[in-house]
Amino acid sequence: MTRVAATAFAAVLAACGAKAVRPAAHGESDGGLDGGMADGRLGSPCHTDDDCVEGSCDATSQPGGYCVAACGPRLACPQGGVCASGACYRGCATPDVASTDCGRDGYLCTRTAAGNVCTPDCRVFPAACSGGTLACNGCSGHCDDVGAATLGQKCGAAGACASGLECVSLGASAFCTKACGADADCAALPGATCGALHTVDCHGDHKLCDVPCDPASPACPAQTACTAADGGGAFCAPT
Repeated sequence: MTRVAATAFAAVLAACGAKAVRPAAHGESDGGLDGGMADGRLGSPCHTDDDCVEGSCDATSQPGGYCVAACGPRLACPQGGVCASGACYRGCATPDVASTDCGRDGYLCTRTAAGNVCTPDCRVFPAACSGGTLACNGCSGHCDDVGAATLGQKCGAAGACASGLECVSLGASAFCTKACGADADCAALPGATCGALHTVDCHGDHKLCDVPCDPASPACPAQTACTAADGGGAFCAPT
């Protein structure tokens, strides 16, 4: 997530392990005026300030531009906005939902310390995560911090996953896993298989390493518990 726009947006995104991005490079979609909502309200795509009926246009750090507005203790955001570090951004209801919740292509709803806001989807805009401390989570579309947590370990509030891994949520837990094409890709996690957990936090058929379990007769490794997934099935997740 203008001194107001670019700096504040970076602060919002930093709170959720993401960062501001540069305009789309040649060959990338730009999430622009033909990519969905263009009513000039917060979060709308824009090229100049004239495209925004609320606030001004941040056309330099956000793909396709992004209408933002100033805010503060005595200056509230327009309806539906979220104030973060002195700037208002488009709020949204459901984290990890793309386009329909944010009203434009290439953006998704991201949970931040200030509230849920619409941010670029790094699967659409890979450069969103450029830099040595961020990596694109191919499952959620968010930019995750790169840390030291290994396959199967807790992540999120507990720390960031190592490079090449993705932090996914399962019930009240979050753990590091990775994309896979076959069970052999998951050999580093005892008991893990590939594919059953592809519905958690993901859009489309994105297969992940997981350790399946039976809630009626759980047999999970130490410091894990059998946890039901929203998309069906149950898996051993860190406690």
